[in-house]
Amino acid sequence: MRRHTLLVAVIASYVLSACGSSQTGGEPPAPPTPAPAVAAEPVEPAEPAAPPTAPPTEPTPTAGESKEGTVVFEALEPIKSVRSYTGAELFLEANDERVVLRPTEKVTRDQLVTLAGKRVRVTVAWTEGHDPDPTSQAPMGPDGKAMKQGAGWRVLAVEQL
Repeated sequence: MRRHTLLVAVIASYVLSACGSSQTGGEPPAPPTPAPAVAAEPVEPAEPAAPPTAPPTEPTPTAGESKEGTVVFEALEPIKSVRSYTGAELFLEANDERVVLRPTEKVTRDQLVTLAGKRVRVTVAWTEGHDPDPTSQAPMGPDGKAMKQGAGWRVLAVEQL
């Protein structure tokens, strides 16, 4: 029984010292005093900064722009890559230029896949894509923000040549 009482006394002493008071009835330490406030000098409002102008990665089109080339299909692999993140699997190649094609309700993915390797004329409109879900992982663009998903040329019409 004596060991038990001694153990309780040691634990109580430890708890009281951790809380800032002692077994002899001392006062707990006073709360820290806040640092004196420093008077801030008035700051003049700065001129609004011009928004950064990054060169577009693709030309800005007019609605219904026509392009000719060969449709290329590259199936997406189930790995974390920029191409799989953006969903770029259909391309139009012409004159050393390769652009991403996006299916629409008018021209579906299956229709474009069947045209792989064939020369076509497409009517397209540029889409900027959309921001990803803020809770998901995303590769970062050169501006330090998450890359957009779905950017590319939306196919409005297709004609095999």
